[in-house]
Amino acid sequence: MQRFQRTLLQRYKFVLFTDCDEFVVARPNRYPTLRAYAQQTPYQSIRCVGVDVVQHAPDLPPVTWHKPILVQRPYGAIRPWSCKTLLSSVPLSWQPGFHSCDQPSVLDTDLWMFHLKYADQTHLLKRLALTRSLNWSARAISLGHGNSHRAQDQAMLNFLEQMQATRSDTDLESLDIENTVQHGEDTDLHRIPKAFLHAF
Repeated sequence: MQRFQRTLLQRYKFVLFTDCDEFVVARPNRYPTLRAYAQQTPYQSIRCVGVDVVQHAPDLPPVTWHKPILVQRPYGAIRPWSCKTLLSSVPLSWQPGFHSCDQPSVLDTDLWMFHLKYADQTHLLKRLALTRSLNWSARAISLGHGNSHRAQDQAMLNFLEQMQATRSDTDLESLDIENTVQHGEDTDLHRIPKAFLHAF
């Protein structure tokens, strides 16, 4: 991925990298598109506000994926682990998992990344069964790479229950986001700002 990013930077001003369950959104009430954000940002490498979107109650119907997702799952937690440097105009060298890199980057509260792994319990457990069955290398296992993809179902259900128990109706933007991320603190489950709910 690092080599591919470098290759793309020979033709493009910015390159965005995300995992398949991550959606990067520039603040909709300030930027009509992600392209408009990239054209206006003064930063070279941007660290997103990383939000884990979480199924906020155990009895919710499954997500209808072809309809707006955040309207169905309007709660999330900011986790510094998910505040990744994903948009850059310079080459990056990421650590495994792309959670950090060795180049300086700026946390911009106008750029949010919504991680959907925990948004739907049914889908989560099906996906977990698949990733547990993969042939993981001995090196990956010894280094702890991909541990969350090999967790047991009950451990994941316990995580969801713990998150659901912290649910608050306050908005994520009522928090001191920069201070939270700087100190490496996960937040409780809060409402996703209304400006983002119809982004995808």
